[in-house]
Amino acid sequence: MAECEPRIAAFLAEPARRGVPRERIAELDDHLQCSLARKRDAALPADAAIAAALAELGDVASLAIEYRKENLMHPLQKLFGLVFVVSVIYVATRMAGGHIEVFVSRAALAPAMMIGGVTFGGLVASFGMRRVAQLFAVALLGRTATATDIEILQQVCRRGRHLAWTGCVLMMTSDAMHVCSVSDQPQFIGPGIGCMLVSIVYAALLADLGFGSAERWVAQQAG
Repeated sequence: MAECEPRIAAFLAEPARRGVPRERIAELDDHLQCSLARKRDAALPADAAIAAALAELGDVASLAIEYRKENLMHPLQKLFGLVFVVSVIYVATRMAGGHIEVFVSRAALAPAMMIGGVTFGGLVASFGMRRVAQLFAVALLGRTATATDIEILQQVCRRGRHLAWTGCVLMMTSDAMHVCSVSDQPQFIGPGIGCMLVSIVYAALLADLGFGSAERWVAQQAG
């Protein structure tokens, strides 16, 4: 059986690359191993046994599509999930006595511009405008993409997460310098610290809720 392992690994690597969940790949592996064992019990040579076992499972691309259909999400489901998270943050902050309005106030405009600008500009500089637009179409609108495109779009998502936190660090550094410069004016220290904290919230939402979810959605759309 050991001589068949490289072909089995190569076969299972393809559905994994196409976004099939790990538990489904484990099921494919079990089916393949059982089929292979039956073929070897029938005294077939190793090459013939693994070829017959793979033929029973069928085309790997078709298998990947069938398995992924179970996990495909309608764009409205994605929107509902994002809105639900934002709503929970709003309610929980209000219950804790916080001022949720700070996240949409004029003071929050600078962190939003810094983080959004660094993220968007960095992605365009790294991958080009077409890839950024394709990420939106595939992740949010449910457009299908080739396996090669999926791999690149997942790289875009990972890059976007890093850039979001980079924008946060830049904004917090700027705010910290501002707070230090007005240390003799207490009325400006509070807003400066508040802007720093808002930067962390924006970066966390964009990096993990935004690009983290998008990476998963992209994997589900492999053609």
